[in-house]
Amino acid sequence: MKLTSLAAGALGTLCALSASKPGQYGVGLDQELVHCRPFSSSTTMRLSLTTVQTRLPGDYAFTVVVTSAPKRDTIVDGYLSLRQTPARLVRLHSAKVVFPLTGWSDVDLTKGADVSLVYSPASRDTLRPGVQGILDTVDGTLILVLGNAITPDEATADAGVMFQVTAIDSLGFRGTWHDGGISKRLAGGYFCSVKLTHSH
Repeated sequence: MKLTSLAAGALGTLCALSASKPGQYGVGLDQELVHCRPFSSSTTMRLSLTTVQTRLPGDYAFTVVVTSAPKRDTIVDGYLSLRQTPARLVRLHSAKVVFPLTGWSDVDLTKGADVSLVYSPASRDTLRPGVQGILDTVDGTLILVLGNAITPDEATADAGVMFQVTAIDSLGFRGTWHDGGISKRLAGGYFCSVKLTHSH
């Protein structure tokens, strides 16, 4: 795939997207579930590059709620680690679409849905990270892509799981998600991430 097509694909993805166990990560179940609630369009945040790079890096208890059939109401939890992307990899193919975050997650999304992962979200490879943040600097939309990444040389289209960050607060952040595949019945739901006070 050509690099120009990759940048267009990332932009297309952005435009298309308009319970931790007690004590497992030092976050109580009640706190996690209160924080994790369905997305409301009235709470969508426009995020700047500075906000993303300064407020989101960290370690999180990560809860993914499935609202689509056939596994509706399934809750999958795990760990999410986000870091600032190395400067040379923040701007790749477009001034509008940048990649401010990189990281990994041990969440097993296959427990809740059929998802189109290219590789494991647990990958800590710098060039093929398990989690990649994609920010549209014009409309302020941030997508965390699990299991796929756009690199300086390549990417796989129609794959990965897309997590749109809709709100940030003192506990962490939350939003909605859907599978990036081409199935007629794409999995989806909402999620929340509660920041931890210690590293995993």
